[in-house]
Amino acid sequence: MNIAKTQKKVAGVSGGRVKVELKDNCIVLTGSVDSWEEAVEACSAAAVPYSKIHVVNDIEVKNLVEKPMRMPAICDSALVEELILPNNKEDAPSNPGLCSREVHLIFESIPL
Repeated sequence: MNIAKTQKKVAGVSGGRVKVELKDNCIVLTGSVDSWEEAVEACSAAAVPYSKIHVVNDIEVKNLVEKPMRMPAICDSALVEELILPNNKEDAPSNPGLCSREVHLIFESIPL
């Protein structure tokens, strides 16, 4: 792997704001860019087709505003009773509106 050649390709796309390193047989990109598209272009420039070397994107995007994650409106405990507590039905939650936070708490209370 010619890391200097890869650095030159990435510098041409990112204006020298992204640094390229070879760590654990992976190309690691670090630095800071103005938009997500610039980060994707830098990663694409570093990628080698049909290679077993992976590209790790550790690029910071300035002023990135993440969109809020959409969550389903329906909460159901049907799987919780069957999968989490199959042998102990008396401890099964009786609330049919069991949501992910409560499921997480149930997982934490199960001894390993």
